[in-house]
Amino acid sequence: MIGRLSGLFLLILSLGMAYLSSKLPLGGFKGPGPGFYPLLVALILILLSILLMISSWFEKPRTAEKKEGMDIKKVYYILGALLIYAVSFQRLGFLLSTFLFFLLLKPVVEKKWSFVIIGSFLVTLASYFFFQILLKCTLPEGILGI
Repeated sequence: MIGRLSGLFLLILSLGMAYLSSKLPLGGFKGPGPGFYPLLVALILILLSILLMISSWFEKPRTAEKKEGMDIKKVYYILGALLIYAVSFQRLGFLLSTFLFFLLLKPVVEKKWSFVIIGSFLVTLASYFFFQILLKCTLPEGILGI
């Protein structure tokens, strides 16, 4: 039931996003306009929300014993980590603040430190490559000067 409601909510949200982004100039693959990527993301989200609704029909109902869900303390912890990330972003720079943000998520992911350190490093490098190299965004250098 939750999957159907979530899928319906995401479907409505993504349909609205597709409608609004189609009002912007789309451009093409070689020269995308401002509405191209939002429309592409909306179309992918439409597909995924439909798949979520379909898959929820084949899901077996859970018994009361198998209660699953996110601990509200973890949600507050993530929000706190995001707040620290936002505050430190300009001062520490993109690379250092992003790496530290993912390190702060260690209690949430409940993995070994080696996994968290390597994962944080790889995600930071991948996001730097994506934003700085591919998209040519200007990222804050911070105290590292990188």
